[in-house]
Amino acid sequence: MKQLARLAIVASQPKKQLVCEDRHRADAEFARAFEASEAGNVGEAERLYRIVIALDPNYTEALVNLSQCLLYTRQYTEAERCIRRALVLDTCYALAWYNLGAALEGLSRNWEAVAAYRAAIKASPRYGDAHYNLASLLMFLQQHGEARTHAKQFIEIARYTGTEIEWIPLAHNIVRWCSPRFGESAAVREATHVLKMIRLE
Repeated sequence: MKQLARLAIVASQPKKQLVCEDRHRADAEFARAFEASEAGNVGEAERLYRIVIALDPNYTEALVNLSQCLLYTRQYTEAERCIRRALVLDTCYALAWYNLGAALEGLSRNWEAVAAYRAAIKASPRYGDAHYNLASLLMFLQQHGEARTHAKQFIEIARYTGTEIEWIPLAHNIVRWCSPRFGESAAVREATHVLKMIRLE
């Protein structure tokens, strides 16, 4: 799956205090939704996450995971609403900021997406995917110096963790295309267009 579909899905942390029967049921439905999403059944996962949120409107993980399903089906406006609800509950939730960046980018609100990806990195400085998305979006926006910085950080993180290594060649391309010798050439403009199409598939 390409970049907008590669958003991590988080599992709920154990709840030490379950205050009502609805919360017990919400946790059970969350587990079912997570299993559905892991099996690739996005429609069923979306249905179950909506049940979780109906039972507990403040279930932050369910809001973020529902946004993942909505991003996968390109329902960007509703995804944005879900994520903003989650961020009211937890302003330092790196995955929520990352998903918000993806939703805003899908809506072509690119500078707002840049701010969201930066917030994800502020919340989690070693967030490799956020560095990659920010690098490629900044390249598209002709912010070549900062794009190179984040592409290099992604490469370093990916090599250290051994994850997302299949994206390292594209990150190297960002570094190369954003080097001073490429400048504002037609080749760079074409590269940014191609890279954006790859990321939005």
